[in-house]
Amino acid sequence: MQSSVSDVPVGAEPGPSGDQPGPSGDQAAHLAACRSLLDELGSLIRLSRARYGAAASAAQLQPALVQLLGIADRLGEARPGLFAENHHVDPSVVSRQLAALEALGLLCRRPDPDDGRASLVSITPAGRGRLGRARAHHASSFAEHLADWDRSRVEALAAELHAVTTAIGRVEMTQ
Repeated sequence: MQSSVSDVPVGAEPGPSGDQPGPSGDQAAHLAACRSLLDELGSLIRLSRARYGAAASAAQLQPALVQLLGIADRLGEARPGLFAENHHVDPSVVSRQLAALEALGLLCRRPDPDDGRASLVSITPAGRGRLGRARAHHASSFAEHLADWDRSRVEALAAELHAVTTAIGRVEMTQ
C-alpha cells in the first residue's frame, strides 16, 4: 500500500525505505539520546546489581530479600499483594520471600483488622538493622567510586534520575 502525504505526520520525514515516515531531525536526535540514556542506565543497573549482591552478603541475605526489606521499610505496614506489586513479581514469589524474612524475625505479620482473611506485614527493628547494614555497604561502594565527584554533582544526578523514574512511572500508570 502506497502512503500518501496525508498519512505522514506533521514534521516527519520519510524513513529509510522511503515509504514510511521517520522521525524529523529533532525527533531523531531525541530518540538517539534516549537510546544512549537506556544504554547507560542498563550499564549502571548491571554494575549496581553486582555491588548490591555484595551489600546483601554484608547483611547475610539474598539480594531479593534485601530489596523486599527496603519495600517494607518504604511501605510501612501493608498487605502482601502490595509488596508483590512494588517488587514487580508474582504474589506467590513474594509470599515465600515474606515467609523467609518472617522466619528470620526481620518482618512481622498480623491480621488485617479490616479483613480477617488478610494480613498486614511490617519490618521489625532487626529487619531495619539488616537493611541499614546493606544500604550502608551499598552506599559506601558507590561513594568510593564517585569520590572525585562533589556532592552537588551527585545530588544533581540523583534528581535527574528521580525525574526519569517519575516520568516513566507516570506513563506506565496511564497504560
